[in-house]
Amino acid sequence: MAIDLSLTAVPIQVKNILSKSVEKKDSEYADALFTLPSAFQSDFIDFGHPDWIAFRKDAISLVKYYPKKKFEDKYHFDTNRIYGALNYLIAQYENKKESSFFNDGIPVDELRSGQGFLLKYWDREMIKKKKELIESIKYEDLIRHYDFEKMYMDGVYKVTQIDKDSIKTIFQGLKDFIINAAILNGFVIVSKY
Repeated sequence: MAIDLSLTAVPIQVKNILSKSVEKKDSEYADALFTLPSAFQSDFIDFGHPDWIAFRKDAISLVKYYPKKKFEDKYHFDTNRIYGALNYLIAQYENKKESSFFNDGIPVDELRSGQGFLLKYWDREMIKKKKELIESIKYEDLIRHYDFEKMYMDGVYKVTQIDKDSIKTIFQGLKDFIINAAILNGFVIVSKY
């Protein structure tokens, strides 16, 4: 079983969907929240289920709050299973034992992914702090802490499938995403599934 983590920048009005998901915590509506970016796509499959149909309608109502009144790829970031390595490298850069860059956030205790992970989100203040941190880090400073054997021994997730080029690409993508999330001035939904 693979675990992935994605980030979705959303307007502050997502609070309505979060509230509705908590109210319907044992329903398909709440499950659909973990697929939020796909709800903006024209090929979204609602399975004819009333909860999925309602969720899609609510998700589409958020689109008017995005710049250009549309959801763009720059508001979604898939860590491609490299989040563990980035967490580790950021912690090393900050000279901390552990980094919570991806693992912190405000938990929504009632909402869990199919694999049991809590849904979390970053508020505006958290996004601002993460942006400041990420903008202060150069790739060269980050990768200096890359030590495959140590990372492997420390149990960094999927380290055997990660190379420095992948880290560079994902790190730049993360920087771009955080900048766009800060400009949107809403929340970031952190989905681990």
